[in-house]
Amino acid sequence: VGLCYCRHIKEHLGEPCDKPMEVCMSLGMGADYVIRHGFGREVDQAEALDILAMTREQGLAHIGDNVQKRLTYICSCCGCCCEMLAAIHTFGLAGAVVSSNWIPRSDPDVCKGCGRCARACPVGAIRLEGRGGARDLVAVVDPEVCIGCGVCVPRCRKRSLSMVSRPRR
Repeated sequence: VGLCYCRHIKEHLGEPCDKPMEVCMSLGMGADYVIRHGFGREVDQAEALDILAMTREQGLAHIGDNVQKRLTYICSCCGCCCEMLAAIHTFGLAGAVVSSNWIPRSDPDVCKGCGRCARACPVGAIRLEGRGGARDLVAVVDPEVCIGCGVCVPRCRKRSLSMVSRPRR
């Protein structure tokens, strides 16, 4: 595990964020390199799982390299610092990160339109839209922008959101 490269850069630029720094993981040969050159430290499986759980609670998106075998890294990314996520929400490059096979679905009968999910989304894939009636707003997910990280789901206090399989993977 080592420092988050993106948050480390933002800190040097005078734009620090409050998310934890030592959370990005290298695996296999990548880990060997990082440890050998003093850019990170070795952790056991239990500590790695604790880091992933803690970063999930912090609202960070887990992003790994786009491979089917021999994964070499898992980053715990925030929307304010991550260069990969910035490519999506700042520059509109929807394909900058390969999405997961999952996508959040909002239940309009349960959604109160509070916006917690939209504020939590690291790529800005959720917006609130008016729907008329007693409740004015409801969360709507843009499937072209959503990376399927699931950060939004635990933020919903009404349990309006759930992760479902993408119709097109």
